[in-house]
Amino acid sequence: MSSDIAHDLKTPINHITGYGELLIDELSEAREADEKSISSLRAVIGEARIVLALVDRTFGRISPPLPPGDWRAAFFDPLKAIFLLSHEVVSRRPDLSEDLGRIGQAAVELGHRLGIAGDWLSPSLPSPRASPQEPGGSADADQGALEESLLLPSRLSGRILAVDDDAGNLELLDRWLGRLGHSTVLAANGREALERLERERFDLVLLDLSMPGMGGIEVLKRLRNLPDRRNLPVIVLSGQTEMETVVLCIGLGAEDHIAKPFDPVLLRARVDAALEKSFLRAREQELLQAARDHNRTLESQVREQVRTLSEVQVGTIFALSRLAEARDNETGAHLERMTNYCFVLGRALEERGLVPETPGDFVGILRTVSPLHDIGKVGIPDSILLKPGSLTDGEREIMNTHTLIGASTLRDLSRKHPDNDFIAMGIEVTECHHEKWDGSGYPRRKAGKEIPLSARILAICDVYDALRSRRPYKPEKSHDEAVRIILDSFGSHFDPEIEPAFRAVGRDFDRIHTLHKDKD
Repeated sequence: MSSDIAHDLKTPINHITGYGELLIDELSEAREADEKSISSLRAVIGEARIVLALVDRTFGRISPPLPPGDWRAAFFDPLKAIFLLSHEVVSRRPDLSEDLGRIGQAAVELGHRLGIAGDWLSPSLPSPRASPQEPGGSADADQGALEESLLLPSRLSGRILAVDDDAGNLELLDRWLGRLGHSTVLAANGREALERLERERFDLVLLDLSMPGMGGIEVLKRLRNLPDRRNLPVIVLSGQTEMETVVLCIGLGAEDHIAKPFDPVLLRARVDAALEKSFLRAREQELLQAARDHNRTLESQVREQVRTLSEVQVGTIFALSRLAEARDNETGAHLERMTNYCFVLGRALEERGLVPETPGDFVGILRTVSPLHDIGKVGIPDSILLKPGSLTDGEREIMNTHTLIGASTLRDLSRKHPDNDFIAMGIEVTECHHEKWDGSGYPRRKAGKEIPLSARILAICDVYDALRSRRPYKPEKSHDEAVRIILDSFGSHFDPEIEPAFRAVGRDFDRIHTLHKDKD
């Protein structure tokens, strides 16, 4: 008896190794070898050889034999690995699904014959083990119980809808399916079947073709239009065995076709195979949904972390900038105005296609880093920075170095974070916001588009705010006066391409200045 069982179990093992080697050979000959799939298939063959060795030790009288109580547990992991590895390859190479399906089905068949299929299809269940040996029992008794369990392996059970207009056929199906451990719901015609399918869930449909009213072909057509029912497996049971009919049924989505009168052994095998596919498909959808839910959770967490990091980054930049402005008798309102001026002017340029396409948000980054433009003033002596009157030429030269001091400070930070867009643009606006379009500015006397666009935008905003602000040495100018001075400076001080955008947002500048006006 044991040798017969071993011989029977080796057939599906041969299928696994044979199709595995065939696929490896085909993939190796391809123009671009699929190394991941080849590696997975080699692992499949390796697991199959482990199963073969276990079969020989369990049933072939090969020493040392497996302990009687542990034989099922030993088969569990390699069978599960074969099944999962074959599905892993299918996910990458659906064009190989037919042969990979043979490998997976062979693993399923092995599980059935060993009586452990239900466990490795549901990994959360414990691995089955043989009952402990009764006191006084013998190894031969254990082997006899093992062989008996192989003749009646544990099976998958499902909820099956049987559809046939003949009451005798329905009764026969009900009794057979009940003996196989399935729950059966009966429908006497196609319309009743569809009504049940719309409101109930089933794992499989057994469908007759020739029925009065709505026949099986029409049921198949309508079934594929029902939400969440397109993948429900259907086995057609029919006396119509013509090839055209069989091909039509398969084309409409039927899983299989069995001729009437059906053979009980064949029905059992086809139902088992269809249920396995159904359960695996449902499990796959559950795992995919779980993966999607997990990804959404991760995305939400990442977005929240990025938002928090961005807020901290913006807050830090603003706090450092306030520190520099405080030494210069400036106010926080100046920084608020600058961020808003830069934003509205930057967006106006973006709408006109004058902002470069970058991986990041150019205008958003400019708005964030604009308060840094005068951060270098922290390095200017108070005697110069706070001098109420006019500066001498020497003092003016020292004051002008605030652009270099700020840029140098940020460059030191950039060496530690070379790919940070905020720091990169911060260096641009800090160093270049006093450069002029005609090359007469400082500190590098850059001209035209040598000056970064971020600094060209900020220069206009900075001059506008300076004109609108009252200082001990000058009165505040009106909006119209400030705009006239700036418009006269396009082409000399400012980039002439920015002029149309500035004209478009002039009133926005006035509103921003009014909203964030310095307190007396």
